[in-house]
Amino acid sequence: MNGLRISILCVLLPSVAGATVLWRGDLETGDRSQFSHEDMVSADRLQVMRDPVAQGEYALKVTVVQGDNPNGASGNRNEMVKMTNDPEGSEYYYSWSTFFPNDYPSVNTWQVFAQWHHPTCCGSPPIAFYTYGDQIRLDMGATGDYRGFTPWWTPLIRGRWSKFTAHIHWSADASLGWMEVFYNGKLAMPRTYGFTGALTYLKMGLYRDASVWQTESIYQDGMVKADALEDVESTPVIAPPEAVDGGATASESAPLIPVDDAGVAASPVGASLRLARVSKVGEAAVNGGTGCTASGGGLGGLLALLALAQVTRRRRGAQSGS
Repeated sequence: MNGLRISILCVLLPSVAGATVLWRGDLETGDRSQFSHEDMVSADRLQVMRDPVAQGEYALKVTVVQGDNPNGASGNRNEMVKMTNDPEGSEYYYSWSTFFPNDYPSVNTWQVFAQWHHPTCCGSPPIAFYTYGDQIRLDMGATGDYRGFTPWWTPLIRGRWSKFTAHIHWSADASLGWMEVFYNGKLAMPRTYGFTGALTYLKMGLYRDASVWQTESIYQDGMVKADALEDVESTPVIAPPEAVDGGATASESAPLIPVDDAGVAASPVGASLRLARVSKVGEAAVNGGTGCTASGGGLGGLLALLALAQVTRRRRGAQSGS
């Protein structure tokens, strides 16, 4: 009887271990069939390749040529689309790896490589990971009329895979929606509140300002959606370098918030950011308009928050006599 119980347990364990993986977009089918559809001008812009890869046997090579505009919107793009349709109040982990080649251009404008968009047609996406100059940035909280803010950034590393994990609580209520970011296996941005939307769809590829003239390619791999961190972090983590070199140094206009070599940005605690999102502190600084683009316009508001926090600490210190 004991032997029978052990046999049953051995059969069940493998299925239990992977039970929280909800969707894979890791290209291991050898084609693009894991996604709902593509926004592309031609099939050569979204190619499933065997090299380089972050995991498994396949990755996606994404190429954009100036003028690529498959859906008649702003900017140039070629992207994979997954209709994730995550409902209000749901919470999931998304993880993937991106490779920026050594010749990836440094341009002082936005180039989005992963975004979650609300189901309406227009306005900036509530969540967008993008490059700007020699930085990787995250924008969140955009609602169409409200442009959002930039709570996290890190130096852009070329010539190696970078792994991103976004833990997102979906809500159209800015006081309830939140996300946190893991970068190369480490917590890089603590829980940060803002509008994340609901019933969103994922776009993964490359979407950039139409002014970028260079023909460029990046690689995407390992996308997985799950409801447990251990399921998305089971794929390989490529450790970040000890120093940023090889032309990937931060731009001269980099934010004044320090970023360590693991890509962990020093930022206000989640509670402070929650208050900021509810009251929209610094909205005048970050609300630069609407449109289907991402930008770093939230820096002014975030720096204002830091200054306010410093003044508050000084006042409390004076009151306590310290």
